[in-house]
Amino acid sequence: MRAAILVLLLSAWAFAGDDFSATQSPDEGFGFATNNPGPDLWITHDEVHGMSVKIVRGIVDLATGWLEFPRRIVASAKEKGPYPAFRIAQGVLEGAGMAGARTLGGALELGTFWSPYPEKYHPLYEPTYSFE
Repeated sequence: MRAAILVLLLSAWAFAGDDFSATQSPDEGFGFATNNPGPDLWITHDEVHGMSVKIVRGIVDLATGWLEFPRRIVASAKEKGPYPAFRIAQGVLEGAGMAGARTLGGALELGTFWSPYPEKYHPLYEPTYSFE
């Protein structure tokens, strides 16, 4: 038994250095490679990359969508104007609305990561993440 395994291993090693490209075409023996239905039915590298970016963006937006709330309050408070209380109240309303919108957008992107919507996997909101 040991001798048979040794012979198999040595024969595989002995033939590993042969160049088969001169005797076979690249698609010979692989009929599915020459008879494929076309590139429209295959997922390209760019699509896979877009899907992976979209699913990560959806997870991050679901987890950090609430950061829009303090971010909008601080941004409104830093604006110049005569009524600071009005700006802070405006920031609270904007923050609550945008936090909900970003969290729901994250759920949408996570649920439809396979779809190129919006156009070519672009983010729903600018900036892409709430902490940028």
